[in-house]
Amino acid sequence: RYTEGMPWTFRPVSEDKVWVLDSVNKRLKLFGKDNKVENQIVLAEMGHNIMDFAVYKNDTFAFFNNVSGEIFVTDKNGEIKNVLKGFVTATSMEFNSKGELLVALPVAKGKVCVDQVGQLRGIYAGNQTLSIIESTAGGLYGLQFADKKAELFIQKDYNATSTVKIAEFEYELIHSKDVWFSGGEVYGCDEKGNVYVGLIVCDIDGIIYRERIYKCTPEGKKLGSVDIISSPVLSPAAPRKRVIASNGQILTANYSEDLYMISYHEIK
Repeated sequence: RYTEGMPWTFRPVSEDKVWVLDSVNKRLKLFGKDNKVENQIVLAEMGHNIMDFAVYKNDTFAFFNNVSGEIFVTDKNGEIKNVLKGFVTATSMEFNSKGELLVALPVAKGKVCVDQVGQLRGIYAGNQTLSIIESTAGGLYGLQFADKKAELFIQKDYNATSTVKIAEFEYELIHSKDVWFSGGEVYGCDEKGNVYVGLIVCDIDGIIYRERIYKCTPEGKKLGSVDIISSPVLSPAAPRKRVIASNGQILTANYSEDLYMISYHEIK
């Protein structure tokens, strides 16, 4: 009822293969470039509400049921290895470089880090501007907004005071109405560790003046950007708006009445 039956999210495997979460049919499906299903993982044992999934080294999967609050850790064939409980209100998850799960869990007032058997490693204290995207140097990326300026920071450890600003973005154009950075998201990193950040500038009526995606080094140096035409999101509750492929493609899911389409932007 939230996404009109369209998939909640997807993850690229390579330039021509993508995992798509088909929750309605209780399957995770691997599509090739010709749109044919090449593999699938059955999710029937995990309930009706699988909202998100994550992949670690192509052989470990995690699936999140947003009604039961359970995370199912499986092998590459979907065989359940562990069930992690207590994640009601979670909105998304990612594996970090150690194979631990980073979970956006508002009720915990931060981002929760647990291992694959459910042992709590720690909680990155912080508000919703902190992402679950890990920096190659360790810690999590986050965004901070102040009028026409936005900052990209890294929170180095679980303590909220460990944040370090690494990049600043400024909106330079003047308009008859006041505008400001109204939101943004850290989308992910490519295989080189470059981080991709999306920022939106709006006025008080919600009119979008700019949506721009920046590519930065792990240390915050800007390597390029691309301005895009904003389109309605599938659902505000969806785990993520865009996904970064290992080669740096910025993938987005769009849909029409009878089509689900994955397209991409590139920053040269």
